[in-house]
Amino acid sequence: MEKFYLARRNENTGFVILFLAGFALGILIVYGGQNYLLENTEFLSNITISGMKYLEVDKGLLFFYCLRQRLGIVSVLVLASAAGLAMAAVCAVLLWSGFSAGVMLSVLSARHGIRGILLFVGGTLPQILIYVPAFLFLFSWCMHLKRRDGQGDSVGKGKTFLIILVVVITGCLIESYVNPWVLKFFLKLF
Repeated sequence: MEKFYLARRNENTGFVILFLAGFALGILIVYGGQNYLLENTEFLSNITISGMKYLEVDKGLLFFYCLRQRLGIVSVLVLASAAGLAMAAVCAVLLWSGFSAGVMLSVLSARHGIRGILLFVGGTLPQILIYVPAFLFLFSWCMHLKRRDGQGDSVGKGKTFLIILVVVITGCLIESYVNPWVLKFFLKLF
């Protein structure tokens, strides 16, 4: 059991390192090309963010959008894992997620300072508290899907996957019905 725990802990450390590598790359690209990326676009500008304060969110449509996005990632990971490409798929998702977060946070902080950082936090809460553990378990599940070392049976793996799926769907519900309220609170800073 201790060997299994240590292997999972090392695996999660690897996941975090990949995410942080993508995150650092996103920051480097934004700050390296700051003149072009920030001065010549309206991406997350004052005008764009100020307009968001007045938007009314259709929470039902947002739920189905979030569901499609999150289950799309889950599907790609599962299909790639079934094809024996778990490592490549997990690495790609982690690097892309880190890169996206790095770009968003960099642009928001460069354009708006501490308010931009707070807006980034407001855009990720509270669903990030659900998604992070769910996707860490999913990544681990994918990495062990094709193992033939006798650890876990297919029924156990199926049950684990169903739990992960329920947690991801719960995250979509929270992202759709709770986050708009949280985000509106943070948009009052602008």
